Amino acid sequence: MDRVKLFHLAWDLTMSSFGTSQTLYERFFFGDPVRVSSRQLYYAYDKDPYVERVKEMLD
Repeated sequence: MDRVKLFHLAWDLTMSSFGTSQTLYERFFFGDPVRVSSRQLYYAYDKDPYVERVKEMLD
């Protein structure tokens, strides 16, 4: 009986219209996931050594 309840819950979360719309909402609420993750990577990356190297080359 517990197994059937578990499968019903899994179906409700993944296959029902409520579950899939909720998943899509959570996935795209903050914007395009690829763009959001690349923006986070860009701002978290330490660019200072490369900026200094370019400045030295321009001097």
